[in-house]
Amino acid sequence: MKSGEKMKKVVLAMLALVLVIPNSSAAILDPSLRINIGSEVFNGHTYPTVTLENSVQKVVIKTQTGGMWGVESVIKDWILKSAGTDIVSRFLDANSFRGPLSSAAITVNGENSKTVRLNYAHGSISEYTISANSPIIKIKYEKYDVIKTSNIVDSPGISGVTRVYGQASWLRSITGSYYPCAYWDSYERTLGGCGITYGPDPANAGSLNYKGNIIMAFGQTGTTGIGFGRIMPIYTGTNGGIRILKIFSGGGFEPYQANANGQLTRPPHYGYIYLFRQGVDNAIIQGKQIIDGSSTSPTSILLTSPNGGENWSKGTTKTITWSSVGNIGSYVKIDLYKAGVFKQTITSSTPNDGSHPWQISSTQTLGTDYKIKITSKNNSAYYDWSNNYFKIY
Repeated sequence: MKSGEKMKKVVLAMLALVLVIPNSSAAILDPSLRINIGSEVFNGHTYPTVTLENSVQKVVIKTQTGGMWGVESVIKDWILKSAGTDIVSRFLDANSFRGPLSSAAITVNGENSKTVRLNYAHGSISEYTISANSPIIKIKYEKYDVIKTSNIVDSPGISGVTRVYGQASWLRSITGSYYPCAYWDSYERTLGGCGITYGPDPANAGSLNYKGNIIMAFGQTGTTGIGFGRIMPIYTGTNGGIRILKIFSGGGFEPYQANANGQLTRPPHYGYIYLFRQGVDNAIIQGKQIIDGSSTSPTSILLTSPNGGENWSKGTTKTITWSSVGNIGSYVKIDLYKAGVFKQTITSSTPNDGSHPWQISSTQTLGTDYKIKITSKNNSAYYDWSNNYFKIY
């Protein structure tokens, strides 16, 4: 065979190989997307550390001195990569009563999103989700404050101004310090150290309410100003959410989850924190877009009952409950699983109104290892499970 023909065959073979082998790097939406779990020694004890990172942001959860137990795990660093700026010099997403992390585990490790489950030393549980190329962190507050009052504390320690959706028509100014007094409070009329009597404030947060949520933002003004925002659902009596919002004169927020003063049963719920770099006024618009789903969407569905630990008798009628954020559609599907194996469809389509009565058959197999799965009929990517097993007896 002539050398020219040999070379031609080699070239053709190489071209065929290039056409056959997929370009795996092209399928990676965000090569920076990762969650790393490490450890640190703090005050002589070893605690987990968690780092969530994508192309936009890097979030580091570590321990610090503070809280009821003397040490707590919080967001210590939150870096906006495009600006090369850490917007946290103090801390975000603290809670006075949950203490430090006891363990952390990655529960979702997909190409487009990753989730880490955080277990705190005193019983609280939360999940952080980071998605590809997104400035948003989704936080599921699954179990929180098993002891006393549940507060979330965002104290970034940076300079800036505060914005809250609807504040222009709200009954209070936020130009002064509203800590320890509340900016919005549907639970207390007076708080220790406040020195004033106010309220009762509207339970639905009045003009601060954007589609069942409160949008908060803190940071710099102007079209290139950076900072962070928070979205929290408003408690309505059945869902998880907040009933009190305090504002720090030095910058930041303190929402209180569900009821205060020792109500131990609080439904799980989602919150969202996000970075911005177009100023606080645009950050409120960004928060609205997140809720509406026109930005990186926090759209989700959350099963609230049965969520684990319930004892339901066969032959009775029980109510399956859930909540949803964003546009998951008008109908949902509900399935029953036993030990992780599909058993039956309870309903193939029921209105997305938050509850569905389930008549448990008198011949239902007994067991302590049942779970419910609820799925959007409009988009099966939106679903949730019982967090733990419930019992049918």
